[in-house]
Order: sequence, then C-alpha cells, then structure tokens
Amino acid sequence: MAIDEPLLKNRGLKAGQSYDSAKAQLLKKGWKVDVDYAATSFKFKPPYGFKEVVCGNGRDAMCSDRFILKEQEIMLTLRPEESLVVDGAWGEK
Repeated sequence: MAIDEPLLKNRGLKAGQSYDSAKAQLLKKGWKVDVDYAATSFKFKPPYGFKEVVCGNGRDAMCSDRFILKEQEIMLTLRPEESLVVDGAWGEK
C-alpha cells in the first residue's frame, strides 16, 4: 500500500511511528478503535497483544487497524517488526 502522507500528517501521524504512539494520539483526539473490525478475524492470539489489530500471514504480511470518529474512518497499515510500526493509511481525507 502506498503511504498517504497528507492523511497521516492531517492526523498528526507519520510513517515509521510506533503503533502505540499513533494509537494514543488518535484516541486523544477523540478517535475510537473499531472493535468490530478485528473481532471476527481472530482464531489465534492477537498480534503483539493488540486485540484490535489484524495481521496477514507469510513473509511480507502486513497488519492493519481501523479507527472511527463520527462518520469518518481511517485505516492504518502497520509493519510487523519488533513492534508494530505505522506504514501508511487510507480512509477519509
């Protein structure tokens, strides 16, 4: 997925930022984790302990999470490294 720099920047986020930090920033601004997004995806232990994150399988697998604010939504794409790192985003501008 291509990095949407303006979308990240408009939310105060940046590529390479830790997921912990990005999540905290979004929550502070009133965004809510979309708990239903990952709820049906888990057959195994949640990745990195985050029950709201969904990860693919395989060598180049990516992870994602969705946040909602009123009628807006933003999907973060995350790189699974030693911890989750923001790779990009898509959603409402």
